[in-house]
Amino acid sequence: MIKNNRVLVISTYLFCLTAVNVSAEVNWRRGSLYFKQVCNACHEKVLGTSIAPDSYTQSEWHAYMKADSHSKLTNSNDRVSNYTNREYRDLMEPSIQSLVLFFDQKGSDILLDIEAHLVHHAKDSDMPSSCQD
Repeated sequence: MIKNNRVLVISTYLFCLTAVNVSAEVNWRRGSLYFKQVCNACHEKVLGTSIAPDSYTQSEWHAYMKADSHSKLTNSNDRVSNYTNREYRDLMEPSIQSLVLFFDQKGSDILLDIEAHLVHHAKDSDMPSSCQD
């Protein structure tokens, strides 16, 4: 009986490990970290102000991320996705230590995490949040 229980416990443990490693779930907390450390840091440096998630509604954030257009001011090819791709992260890594956490992440996964963060804290969400929260 003890042997059977050990096998059951070990196989359950291995199954859980496999499930965790295989599933790349969207994580708004991970998106929050990237948004604060990369996006807002740059916006504060370049524009002198940060972008608060509660500045827009959930549907506005979804539309913004779907459009993948970073700047409303220019008609350039400046895409939001340019700031999550591996090349950009490699350029930024020495100055932002937390990017190590994103080393193996695909840029498209980081975008989904950022979108989840923005929607989670949007103006019309259950938890609206400014950058200071």
